[in-house]
Amino acid sequence: MCNLYHGFYVCSHLEYMMPEMKIILKYLLTLEGRVVATITVIVVLALIRFLLRLFASAKVKDIQQRMMLRQTANHVVWILGLILIVWLWYAVFENLFTIISVVAVAFVILFREMLNNLLSNLVILWRGLFTVGERISIDGYIGKVTMIGPMYITLAETGDAENHYEPTGKIVKIPNATCLTKSVTNYSRGLPAVWAEVPIKITMTSDWKRAKAILLEIGARVTYVFDDREMKEIESANEETVFPNHEPSVFVGVEDGKIILRLRYLCHLATKRETEEGIWEEILDRFGAEPDIDLVSS
Repeated sequence: MCNLYHGFYVCSHLEYMMPEMKIILKYLLTLEGRVVATITVIVVLALIRFLLRLFASAKVKDIQQRMMLRQTANHVVWILGLILIVWLWYAVFENLFTIISVVAVAFVILFREMLNNLLSNLVILWRGLFTVGERISIDGYIGKVTMIGPMYITLAETGDAENHYEPTGKIVKIPNATCLTKSVTNYSRGLPAVWAEVPIKITMTSDWKRAKAILLEIGARVTYVFDDREMKEIESANEETVFPNHEPSVFVGVEDGKIILRLRYLCHLATKRETEEGIWEEILDRFGAEPDIDLVSS
């Protein structure tokens, strides 16, 4: 009894098949037939991948959805191609199982990092740690995810909170396995607001109570206001996002002979820099009109 691949018997059923099918299956049992079939699989899958990417470019207008569709097409084509090629050649190597096992073990040892990255890619997609277009922080890098590849995550790097998350112009590639060994912060999940703080220094002789009152007025005007849906999320106090108190506040302290007032407020992550600029403009205007409040530069 002969077979094309394990578990699919061919010769015992040839008499029930159409003549054309018998010829094709007999040809596929030969070495030449398997080579031709392998090349055909590669060409057909490459064509399918090209058509899917062409469809994504022509029909999908959203950049993030287009990139996700392209990456999904790549993964599907790679996996399907691997399954079909193994399926075609399994019978040839069935008697060499021991040798293949040894080679597989050696491959795992030599290419451990590569396999870790491939498996980590599946974990990222399966668990949904982040998607293309989201801003994350990992291993000291902050940026917007532009691609989740089989081996690397590609980030368009941005600055940290002190630099207002402005783009640096750099592209960072991080191995996928880093996601399993380092903490990952996703700034795009949960509520869109983050806590921000503006330190203001005034002289010891300044009217700090008046300054504090002005800052509270400014904070109440610029602080991010949650909508009804977001308020329900806050009230549910889930494990991802907890805002026990989302009102602006001002903390007073003394340092190096100066009074420091720290305005703490909620702002939208995407408009942090613009919000802080507006706060400083109003501080300069309001404090400038107060004869008993004197700002210090350092």
